[in-house]
Amino acid sequence: MKEKNKVLCVIPARGGSKSIPNKNIIKLNKKNLIDYTIEQSIRIKLIDKVIVSTDSEKIINKIAKFKKNKKFSIIKRPKKFSLDTSPTEQVINHTIDQIEKNNYKPDNILILEPTSPLRKDESVIKFIKIMQNNKYNSYISVSELSHTPAKIRKNKLEFIIKNQPRRRQDRKSLYCEGGSMYGSNYKKYKKFKKIVVEPICPILINTIESFDINNKDDLYIAESILKNKKK
Repeated sequence: MKEKNKVLCVIPARGGSKSIPNKNIIKLNKKNLIDYTIEQSIRIKLIDKVIVSTDSEKIINKIAKFKKNKKFSIIKRPKKFSLDTSPTEQVINHTIDQIEKNNYKPDNILILEPTSPLRKDESVIKFIKIMQNNKYNSYISVSELSHTPAKIRKNKLEFIIKNQPRRRQDRKSLYCEGGSMYGSNYKKYKKFKKIVVEPICPILINTIESFDINNKDDLYIAESILKNKKK
């Protein structure tokens, strides 16, 4: 891999989770949830270095087995950067502080969320290649909405976009933030200190790959999908 294309993959994995206790290490199809993302990032050759940032000793103990791979490492972050209200930028900033102490500076940062176990390798590779060959400030995975978004105000339903055709085939495509992948050029991230800065490059992935584990129902659905994949 060319030096100019060094990609740092950061996997943020805090210990606290209110919906599912220890969510990042809960079993999904006989494997820790976070393992799917770690194994994926290690497999992808375009990724130069993989770092899991966590405040949890339980998570550290569960993923220590991956340290035998040279591109993988763990950074323990302070609890103050692991609150319900802590933005992703605090995780990235702390990670940057640590890697620069070891004189490591990538060209791009890729964030893979550990709660998206259905993301495909080819989608990550596509994401990285687009990021390496463009000059946007930010890159975000997106998926197409199948329904028209709306909000409820004063007990009344209000469509976000007015006068949309009722038939889906007649509507213009709408998209939502996929939530499984984010990226930025390293120098641009250091300049803005934000992971999402316009102009933003949308990278389309399918809805299944964007599936995010937030509760036990999500866990059940993801497990069913993974089991059917093996058939």
